[in-house]
Amino acid sequence: MINVIAEKAKAKASFSMLVNDFGRIWRAGAVHLGASRWLVQAVGIIQRIVLARILGAENIGHIAVVRSSMELIKLPAGAGIFTPTNKLTAEESGNIARQTKILATGFWFVLCTSSFVAIIAFIALRTTSIIADSVARDFLSVVVLFLPLTALSQIIVSFLAGQQKMRLIAKIGVFLSVAGFVTIIFFCYFWGLPGWLANTIVWVIIGFCIYFFFTGIQIQLGLDTRILGRMLRIGLFAFLGQSVGTILLQFDTLCISGIMKDAEATGVYNTAAMASQQLMAVIGGILYTVFPYVAKNHDNLPKLRQRYKELSVKLFLLSCAAGVCACLVAPWFFPLFGPKFVASIDPFRVLIIAFLCRVQYVLANTYLDALGRTDITFASGLLATICNIVLNILFIPEWGIIGAAWATVISLIFSMIIRETALHYFIFHKGAVR
Repeated sequence: MINVIAEKAKAKASFSMLVNDFGRIWRAGAVHLGASRWLVQAVGIIQRIVLARILGAENIGHIAVVRSSMELIKLPAGAGIFTPTNKLTAEESGNIARQTKILATGFWFVLCTSSFVAIIAFIALRTTSIIADSVARDFLSVVVLFLPLTALSQIIVSFLAGQQKMRLIAKIGVFLSVAGFVTIIFFCYFWGLPGWLANTIVWVIIGFCIYFFFTGIQIQLGLDTRILGRMLRIGLFAFLGQSVGTILLQFDTLCISGIMKDAEATGVYNTAAMASQQLMAVIGGILYTVFPYVAKNHDNLPKLRQRYKELSVKLFLLSCAAGVCACLVAPWFFPLFGPKFVASIDPFRVLIIAFLCRVQYVLANTYLDALGRTDITFASGLLATICNIVLNILFIPEWGIIGAAWATVISLIFSMIIRETALHYFIFHKGAVR
């Protein structure tokens, strides 16, 4: 009898904890952001399937090179300011005047850096063969001219995240994704690959206008030099860390394009990589809300450590469930893109391992960035990226797209181990917070 009562009490406590956890992430906006990201990713997958049917694997390969290259070009455009904008805004919770100064400083600085990077990138693309794929290079030289609008939209998103306006971010994200999906099918059906380019440019412009005019933000003239100085101190290593992190995730696609010189193989592999990254949708929504929480509680490390343990276990179990389901669904999923994309199944299953590692290293990375230790993020990311580059160069000529998948997995395992070790030693043990 006593055992039965104890079991009931234990079950009631577990249920109560589950309800509390759900209430906590609901209030933080994680449910809204996670749901919106899932919807955005679902729309993106459906869009990719339709585009693959309309444009074919080769044109999907060209698009993949453009997107991967843009991810790299965006990095110097933002100069690492996005992370400190989020962090400083979260730390000034309730101080609207101070938050407005932070936004203005980041906005005008990013306008200057992104414009400069866009000009340099345009000249390089028009005068050199830095991108082996000539079709992708020509398209990229047009898209890069709209880089400042992309960067300014991102600085506004970072500011809104620091204010914990996750529901607003979620609503805008869903609208841009769904509306963009409707128009891109029309553009690509009638004009092919040039239609994709036109649609991309149109929605970059519309997206910026929505963030600028319909989010209630106020942009002041001028920069606050003290705020900028702090942003740059934090942002320098944030920029370097984001750079190596992006190379870690994008180098495989670019390396396949450069070494194999096969747009079709690039499209097949990138589809597998895209699908594996989509699994971060809901988990990414939870992690996005963790950043301002950590920044606000930076002086309470015991509390953050306990929260980190809870999140590690729960996110690991959630990611394992998602990974198993994805592996089972893969044989029915990839043929939807077309017969040639059946070859995406094997690299996708390998990249599931990378997804499991990525969840944990992104959690550690979120803590490090929110606590001002972007230098640790950069150092650990640099080592992992060097590993990724070397392994891709060695594996791709020998094993093709499967070699690229295993290079990514090994690199992410390495990155996860380094960041976990650094977080526990420098933050939780040494208390080295900035």
